[in-house]
Amino acid sequence: MFGGYPWFYEKKRKLTTFPWIRNLDYKESLLNDKYRKILNLKQYVMDEFDMAIKETPVLKTDSKTTIRQRQLSYINMKYFMTNLLDRKDRLTMAASIEVRVPFCDKDLVDFLYNVPFKYKYRSKVEKKLLRDAYKGTVIDEVIDRKKSPYPKSNSTEYHNEVVKLLREVLEDKNSILYEIFDIDKINDILNSTEELEVPWYGQLMRKTAFLAYLYQIDYWFKTYKIKLEIE
Repeated sequence: MFGGYPWFYEKKRKLTTFPWIRNLDYKESLLNDKYRKILNLKQYVMDEFDMAIKETPVLKTDSKTTIRQRQLSYINMKYFMTNLLDRKDRLTMAASIEVRVPFCDKDLVDFLYNVPFKYKYRSKVEKKLLRDAYKGTVIDEVIDRKKSPYPKSNSTEYHNEVVKLLREVLEDKNSILYEIFDIDKINDILNSTEELEVPWYGQLMRKTAFLAYLYQIDYWFKTYKIKLEIE
């Protein structure tokens, strides 16, 4: 809402696809031949992106720069933010906690959509409008600090646990992962000590997040007894 992500203010980034999705060719290569053909992942992503760009609300008087910022705001609200909110709801409600997200209030969202980006990002400081709004109310140490990464974990213990769980999953040749992915490539990533070259998702989520994602796919299919039927 306040343009805090780097793709809002890094001018070198061209808006040709969802900015939090990088290296789509590599991601598609992790699927096996069958599902690469069936899913046609790259085309699906581009179709979704093109549709979102076309339906972005703009004014006839908007400049090219303003239109680009509106497009970024719109795709972030429709795709990126909804994913974060869904995950927030599932994680917190599973622990009987209800979290409020005041900056997602509809009236505030409507207002911020029309606020020029030059007020949101100033003096090379992201979310400057939000920071300035709380000057004198919140202490400067909090106002001026960089946002803590969410939901990235830097815990080695967590990473090792994820690796352990995924290894156990791959011992079962009936796992859905064998149906969808190129397991040799998955094992190469699992056994390598190197980090993924680019984030798997967003700004920060790299190898640990990807391995956890694979584990969750297997868990989801087994828990809810899901079967794939391809026509």
